[in-house]
Amino acid sequence: MCRVPRFTGPRDPVHHYGPMAHRNQRGESLIEIIFAIIVIGLVVSAVVAAINTSENGSSAHRDLVKADNVLRNYAEAVKTAVRSTCTPSGGTWTATYPGTMPAGGFSVNTLAGQPCPNVTTTGAVTVRVTLPNSSTKSMSLVVRTP
Repeated sequence: MCRVPRFTGPRDPVHHYGPMAHRNQRGESLIEIIFAIIVIGLVVSAVVAAINTSENGSSAHRDLVKADNVLRNYAEAVKTAVRSTCTPSGGTWTATYPGTMPAGGFSVNTLAGQPCPNVTTTGAVTVRVTLPNSSTKSMSLVVRTP
Protein backbone atom coordinates (compact mmCIF):
# COMPACT_ATOMS: atom_id res chain seq x y z
CA MET A 1 0.00 0.00 0.00
CA CYS A 2 1.11 3.51 -0.82
CA ARG A 3 1.40 6.00 1.75
CA VAL A 4 0.14 9.54 0.84
CA PRO A 5 1.95 12.31 2.59
CA ARG A 6 -0.12 14.76 4.53
CA PHE A 7 -0.61 18.15 2.80
CA THR A 8 1.13 20.91 4.75
CA GLY A 9 0.74 23.77 2.23
CA PRO A 10 2.61 24.89 -0.81
CA ARG A 11 6.30 25.36 -0.50
CA ASP A 12 7.45 28.74 -1.77
CA PRO A 13 11.13 28.72 -2.67
CA VAL A 14 11.26 32.56 -2.66
CA HIS A 15 10.42 33.01 1.01
CA HIS A 16 13.16 31.71 3.22
CA TYR A 17 13.40 31.82 6.90
CA GLY A 18 16.62 32.09 8.78
CA PRO A 19 19.99 33.77 8.18
CA MET A 20 19.68 33.85 4.34
CA ALA A 21 16.26 35.54 4.37
CA HIS A 22 17.46 39.09 3.51
CA ARG A 23 19.83 38.21 0.70
CA ASN A 24 17.26 37.45 -1.95
CA GLN A 25 14.84 40.28 -1.15
CA ARG A 26 14.93 43.29 -3.49
CA GLY A 27 13.73 46.71 -2.30
CA GLU A 28 14.61 50.37 -2.34
CA SER A 29 17.21 51.63 0.03
CA LEU A 30 16.84 54.75 2.14
CA ILE A 31 19.31 56.62 -0.08
CA GLU A 32 17.24 55.93 -3.20
CA ILE A 33 14.05 57.14 -1.50
CA ILE A 34 15.72 60.35 -0.29
CA PHE A 35 17.14 60.98 -3.75
CA ALA A 36 13.66 60.53 -5.31
CA ILE A 37 12.14 62.98 -2.81
CA ILE A 38 14.86 65.55 -3.62
CA VAL A 39 14.23 65.23 -7.37
CA ILE A 40 10.47 65.59 -6.90
CA GLY A 41 11.05 68.66 -4.69
CA LEU A 42 13.25 70.30 -7.34
CA VAL A 43 10.67 69.70 -10.07
CA VAL A 44 7.84 71.11 -7.95
CA SER A 45 9.97 74.16 -7.03
CA ALA A 46 10.72 74.84 -10.70
CA VAL A 47 7.02 74.66 -11.61
CA VAL A 48 6.05 77.03 -8.78
CA ALA A 49 8.78 79.50 -9.82
CA ALA A 50 7.58 79.43 -13.44
CA ILE A 51 3.98 80.10 -12.40
CA ASN A 52 5.07 82.98 -10.15
CA THR A 53 7.17 84.55 -12.92
CA SER A 54 4.28 84.30 -15.35
CA GLU A 55 1.89 85.90 -12.87
CA ASN A 56 4.27 88.80 -12.15
CA GLY A 57 4.83 89.42 -15.86
CA SER A 58 1.10 89.41 -16.49
CA SER A 59 0.50 91.90 -13.67
CA ALA A 60 3.23 94.24 -14.93
CA HIS A 61 1.83 94.12 -18.46
CA ARG A 62 -1.68 94.82 -17.18
CA ASP A 63 -0.41 97.90 -15.30
CA LEU A 64 1.39 99.19 -18.42
CA VAL A 65 -1.76 98.84 -20.49
CA LYS A 66 -3.77 100.72 -17.85
CA ALA A 67 -1.08 103.44 -17.71
CA ASP A 68 -1.21 103.83 -21.48
CA ASN A 69 -4.99 104.23 -21.31
CA VAL A 70 -4.65 106.83 -18.52
CA LEU A 71 -2.09 108.79 -20.59
CA ARG A 72 -4.32 108.84 -23.66
CA ASN A 73 -7.37 109.96 -21.68
CA TYR A 74 -5.37 112.67 -19.93
CA ALA A 75 -3.87 113.86 -23.24
CA GLU A 76 -7.38 114.21 -24.68
CA ALA A 77 -8.41 116.18 -21.58
CA VAL A 78 -5.41 118.52 -22.07
CA LYS A 79 -6.27 119.15 -25.72
CA THR A 80 -9.90 119.80 -24.82
CA ALA A 81 -8.89 122.22 -22.03
CA VAL A 82 -6.62 124.20 -24.36
CA ARG A 83 -9.26 124.33 -27.12
CA SER A 84 -12.05 125.41 -24.80
CA THR A 85 -10.13 127.86 -22.57
CA CYS A 86 -7.41 129.54 -24.63
CA THR A 87 -8.24 132.58 -26.75
CA PRO A 88 -6.08 134.70 -29.07
CA SER A 89 -5.74 137.22 -26.24
CA GLY A 90 -4.05 134.61 -23.99
CA GLY A 91 -5.07 133.19 -20.65
CA THR A 92 -4.41 130.01 -18.75
CA TRP A 93 -5.81 126.51 -18.92
CA THR A 94 -6.27 123.71 -16.41
CA ALA A 95 -6.73 120.03 -17.21
CA THR A 96 -8.15 117.40 -14.90
CA TYR A 97 -8.29 113.68 -15.45
CA PRO A 98 -11.69 112.76 -16.89
CA GLY A 99 -13.67 110.25 -14.86
CA THR A 100 -12.13 108.10 -12.17
CA MET A 101 -8.56 106.87 -12.01
CA PRO A 102 -8.12 103.09 -12.31
CA ALA A 103 -7.83 101.27 -8.99
CA GLY A 104 -4.44 100.21 -7.76
CA GLY A 105 -2.48 103.40 -7.13
CA PHE A 106 -2.25 105.24 -10.45
CA SER A 107 -1.75 109.02 -10.39
CA VAL A 108 -1.14 111.80 -12.95
CA ASN A 109 0.78 115.05 -12.80
CA THR A 110 -1.25 118.20 -12.08
CA LEU A 111 -1.65 120.64 -14.95
CA ALA A 112 -3.27 123.72 -13.42
CA GLY A 113 -2.82 127.36 -14.42
CA GLN A 114 -0.77 126.58 -17.51
CA PRO A 115 -0.23 129.56 -19.84
CA CYS A 116 -1.92 129.41 -23.22
CA PRO A 117 0.50 129.29 -26.14
CA ASN A 118 0.77 132.32 -28.39
CA VAL A 119 -1.44 132.21 -31.48
CA THR A 120 1.59 132.00 -33.79
CA THR A 121 3.43 129.28 -31.81
CA THR A 122 2.79 125.95 -30.17
CA GLY A 123 3.31 124.84 -26.61
CA ALA A 124 4.83 121.61 -25.36
CA VAL A 125 3.07 119.77 -22.57
CA THR A 126 4.19 116.56 -20.87
CA VAL A 127 1.63 114.37 -19.16
CA ARG A 128 2.88 111.75 -16.70
CA VAL A 129 1.30 108.79 -15.00
CA THR A 130 2.77 107.04 -11.96
CA LEU A 131 2.15 103.32 -11.83
CA PRO A 132 1.48 101.30 -8.64
CA ASN A 133 5.13 100.15 -8.58
CA SER A 134 6.26 103.85 -8.53
CA SER A 135 7.60 103.83 -12.09
CA THR A 136 6.44 106.61 -14.41
CA LYS A 137 5.34 106.73 -17.99
CA SER A 138 5.07 109.99 -19.88
CA MET A 139 3.77 111.43 -23.15
CA SER A 140 4.70 114.75 -24.79
CA LEU A 141 2.03 116.79 -26.52
CA VAL A 142 2.08 119.84 -28.72
CA VAL A 143 -0.86 122.19 -28.14
CA ARG A 144 -1.87 125.39 -29.89
CA THR A 145 -4.39 128.09 -29.31
CA PRO A 146 -7.29 127.76 -31.76
